[in-house]
Parts: sequence; C-alpha cells; structure tokens
Amino acid sequence: MSAVSTPPQADRPTVPAGRFSGLLRAEFQRFTARRFIRLLLLVAALVWVGALVVGLLNYSSPSPERLAAAEQQRQEQIEASIEGRADCLEQVLPEEGLTPEQLCGPPVRESDFSIDWFIDPPPFSFAENGAMGAASVGLLAAALAFLLGATFVGAEWSSRSMTNLLFWEPRRSRVLGAKAAVVAAAAVVLGVVAQVAWLVMAGTWQALVGDGRELPDGFWSEVVAPRAAACCWPCSPG
Repeated sequence: MSAVSTPPQADRPTVPAGRFSGLLRAEFQRFTARRFIRLLLLVAALVWVGALVVGLLNYSSPSPERLAAAEQQRQEQIEASIEGRADCLEQVLPEEGLTPEQLCGPPVRESDFSIDWFIDPPPFSFAENGAMGAASVGLLAAALAFLLGATFVGAEWSSRSMTNLLFWEPRRSRVLGAKAAVVAAAAVVLGVVAQVAWLVMAGTWQALVGDGRELPDGFWSEVVAPRAAACCWPCSPG
C-alpha cells in the first residue's frame, strides 16, 4: 500500500503591519471622530462660558464711596478687636504654663483684616485667587482627560472595533502604545488649553470686576511652574 503524499499547506497569510506613524494617525482620527468626546468638549466650553458670566455677576469693582465705607468698617473692627483683647488680658487670670497669646490670642494686626471682607459684592482678586484657581482648573482638566481616555478606549471594546484593528495590526503592544500616546497628547493639549482658558477668564474678571491690585513678586512662577510640570508629566520618560 503506497502512501499518498499531500503537498504541504501554505502558511496562513498574515496582515502586514503598518508603520507606527500610520497607526498613530489612525488612532488620532478615531479619537477626534468620537461623538461623545466632541460632546464632552462642547459641554466643557459651555461650562467655561457659564462660569465667566457667573463671575461677572457675582464680583464687582468697588467705587470710591464703597471703598471708603469698607475702610471705615475695617478700622472699627480692628479697634473692637484690640479693645476686646485688652479687656481679656485685664480680666483673665494667667494660668500656669499659658502665655497671654494662648489665653487671649495674638496681638491684633491690621494686615489680618482684608478690606475685601467688608465689600459686598467683593471684587475679584487675581493676586489672591490666581494660583488657587489654576490648581482647581488643572484638577478639572485632569478629570476630563481621564474621562476622555476611558471613553476612547472603552468605546473600542464595546463596539468591537478593537478586533478589526488587531487584524490590521496584530501586535497588541503597538496598538496599545499608539492609543496611550494619543491619549497622553490629548491630555497635554487639554491641560494647556484649560490653563489658558483660566487665564483668559481671570484676566477678564480682573479687568472688569477686579480689585486693581498689582501682582506680587514671584506670582507667575508660582502659577506657571507647577502647571508646566504637570502638563509635561505624561510625556516624560519613565
């Protein structure tokens, strides 16, 4: 009985993997084409406009008359605090191991009483709120970037388009690397845009309903340096 020889089967054809730059381009197009991502960015823009309007309605630049009245109330409050501390020092008997500052509080200083406390509605102070506002906007931008990234990757699995993508590029590490690169770049751009939007908003408030104060020394280094480091973190090696 002779053995029947069969020709060896040809290897299964594999889908040629494209260049990584082409994969990045495809992932970028997928990212920008997502309707939900566009909707989130539109909502963020509307929130910015709403916050700008709310600030213009809730802040107010004080007139000279309001400043004079606020300064008078401030001086009255300072004098009342000084008299109250003096009465405390005269009436309260010192206890063992306690200093006058612990019993009646530290000496009253005029710098402890901001004139903004006596102005209603208060003016916006870029010098006092600039750094804190930039930090808050940075946190909101980070949360939005996380939501965009989760939406982008999750939509690939829910729509089963990830399977088709792996047929085109079977190496998962390249696919995941391209997605991570696109999300990281989007996070950096979003962070920069958010900080610019905050500066525009704060500058508008300061110009229209601000207190007119000059910025202190080192203000911009305090505002810009931490935000620049945070924006560069997704792209830093390691």
